[in-house]
Amino acid sequence: MMAVFKSSFKQSMIVFGISVIYFFVLHGGYDLLTQYKYWFTEYCANVLGISIIYFVMSLVFNYAIIIWKLYFRKH
Repeated sequence: MMAVFKSSFKQSMIVFGISVIYFFVLHGGYDLLTQYKYWFTEYCANVLGISIIYFVMSLVFNYAIIIWKLYFRKH
């Protein structure tokens, strides 16, 4: 049981990592060094916020599937 939860957590971490990289590239992260400090902090807040949403959504989705499977195994 715990192994299933751990694997879904690992999967969520992978999604989290991919989303960070994806939004970094999408928002033109390569220009970071040439931008102003306020832009940098705004950028970080956006990426962090979106990544956390992705992470939470993937966790909820994975746990919902696990609970669904366990429920149908009992019935």
